[in-house]
Amino acid sequence: METMNSDVVVFAVGLVPFVWAGIEFQRRVLSGESFGTGKTGRVKFKRGIDREETADGGARVLGDGALALAYILFAIAIGVVTISLASVMSEFTGPG
Repeated sequence: METMNSDVVVFAVGLVPFVWAGIEFQRRVLSGESFGTGKTGRVKFKRGIDREETADGGARVLGDGALALAYILFAIAIGVVTISLASVMSEFTGPG
């Protein structure tokens, strides 16, 4: 099956939201900002706690386990994108 240039462009453009989300996730974790909106949707990550807590203002505070799981999910997503990119590149380089 041949990969069309437009397919590659659509794939590349589709990566933009995921890259943006990854950068935003890191920024918020490092700065201690919350994610989400509303009373039940706000979440913060805090290192050094074992289970969920509630912060002032009603935000849920998730500890090291939730942060580790989030990093695992990001690693899986990066792996899938890497495999996809390798597949696309093999279409262009092809055998011989």
